[in-house]
Amino acid sequence: MRLDPQRNLEATVALCRKIATHFSHSTLAKEKLRELQHTLQLPEHAIMQDVQTRWNSTYYMTERVLEQKLALVNYATDNDIPELTKAQWTLLENAVAVLRPMENVMRSVSNDESTMAGVIPLVLAVQMTLRNLDAGSLTAMKAEILDDIVTRYCDLESKQLYVVSTMTDPRYRSKLLKPESLATAKQQLLDAACALSAHAQSHAEDEAAAASPLHRRQCIQEDDPLQCLDDLLEAHDIAPSTPVEEEIAAYLELPPVPRTSCPQAWWRQNEGRFPTLASVARRYLGAPCTSVASKRLLSSAGQVLTDQRNRLAAERAEMLLFIKHNLAAINCKY
Repeated sequence: MRLDPQRNLEATVALCRKIATHFSHSTLAKEKLRELQHTLQLPEHAIMQDVQTRWNSTYYMTERVLEQKLALVNYATDNDIPELTKAQWTLLENAVAVLRPMENVMRSVSNDESTMAGVIPLVLAVQMTLRNLDAGSLTAMKAEILDDIVTRYCDLESKQLYVVSTMTDPRYRSKLLKPESLATAKQQLLDAACALSAHAQSHAEDEAAAASPLHRRQCIQEDDPLQCLDDLLEAHDIAPSTPVEEEIAAYLELPPVPRTSCPQAWWRQNEGRFPTLASVARRYLGAPCTSVASKRLLSSAGQVLTDQRNRLAAERAEMLLFIKHNLAAINCKY
């Protein structure tokens, strides 16, 4: 996320950085700010300092400055810190409003329970939110973000991983896909289901091979002048619906499922009705959409294996990490 095209916003953010630096370098300033927060009944939060390589840290800093606006205005009357004008405060409010949808998406995909099924819905949701947002003087910034999102994610509905993951989530299914992509999406779901159920249908495929057009074609004399028309004639044959196709059709016709429900719990209850699709869901809904969970696990490993605990066996460390990571599954509080 670049703030460079918005020169006024860049200058305002620079002032916020100076304010944050003032309080981070002075214990006395922190104490005065805390007294003002207590008097004004504001949350006693510190002014956060951003890191320019992480856009969300800039968002957190500006959001915190806005939260403490009244305390900062009162503090500036008796102390030497940058004072923001009314236009600059409005600019910060607009910037936070524009960046908030991306922050919400980032928090959602960083959740341990997030899966590939949430990618298409989240991209669609952030686009709709931004289009309906009144960005004030930052309309150009909003348009730039929207254009970047469209460019980066324009081909999501052509990738089987995202499409099948979304369709196997009972909360979304095919409701969020574009009408022109629906036929392709159903075919991708069918291909995934057939691939997983191929071993169970091997005997049926052998029987179908004996009656296939290729087998019949081998029985035709080589000098038959009409042999070259077989493909055209057979292309108009109506193929009977397979059990997998009927299962997919029944699944897609189900009434809507609440968006706040758990897709894994839904499949546990309905696995008997849709056994083939349940296998597809088990494979695709288990895929995380980011690497945040694995990085979080590495951070936990750094807390287990420390300089003071460097002789812990690898097997024991792995068991400790496994227990810590899965305690929530048994509702254990520690």
